[in-house]
Amino acid sequence: MDESMFGGLHWKWVFVLVAVLTVPIVVLLVVPHAAVDRVTSGWNNLGSYFGGVAGPLLNLFGLLAVLATLRVQSAQLADVRLYDERNRLREREARIENTIGGLLDTLSNIVASITVPWKKRHVTGASAFRPLYWHLRRSFRSQLKTSPGNSVEAATSAYSLFHRQYGSLVGHYFRTYYTIVRSIDESLLADDDRKRLISWLTCRMSRFELLLLFYNGVSVHGTKKLKPLIERYGLLEHLDHHLLFDQAHVLFYDKGAFRQGDHP
Repeated sequence: MDESMFGGLHWKWVFVLVAVLTVPIVVLLVVPHAAVDRVTSGWNNLGSYFGGVAGPLLNLFGLLAVLATLRVQSAQLADVRLYDERNRLREREARIENTIGGLLDTLSNIVASITVPWKKRHVTGASAFRPLYWHLRRSFRSQLKTSPGNSVEAATSAYSLFHRQYGSLVGHYFRTYYTIVRSIDESLLADDDRKRLISWLTCRMSRFELLLLFYNGVSVHGTKKLKPLIERYGLLEHLDHHLLFDQAHVLFYDKGAFRQGDHP
């Protein structure tokens, strides 16, 4: 029974109550006095009747008024609770996004601080991932000579050697990167908001960053924690496959790693 129904019942009973209480007054005014005298005893009985009926009617009217008031108060309380819950959700989402935003700023600062020697000069910032990629590729070719025909072993061994030399540069980068993706994954954000953050993260990465991410994910440093997230969120969607050390390496990952979309 909604609020409008209570309002309809309220006016119906008011009309009935007014009609019932008005009838005896109208009769007294219209009927001749002599006739009234002849039915005096009847009026006494009628008065007792109205007294017995008016009391319950007034009680019923009061009950309906109380129910209508409770209904309105209940609706108002529900609105207040809904408003408070929405505010809590918005505040929680804002805190999560602020945390992730802070991590993204940290990642940007890490990238800006990377400096790599390359061809008698030093390359700094995002551009440093290009020489880092070529250092890793050179290591892969060297390992492939010692393990001919075993491209998989050569790739994992090459990254281990690469990490020994450049781990101080890329190690902090990938740890922060993993923390960002894990924070997005574990957050209570809506799926659309997660996808938006993931898309923003991957779109800002250079092709050489993505290639290093590819080989980090299948190394001992990333295969347990980072690789599942790469596959879940399609973090390699924009990977330049032509720059892989071996085209067969694409089989290191499930197809989901190269396609952003709905995730479980």
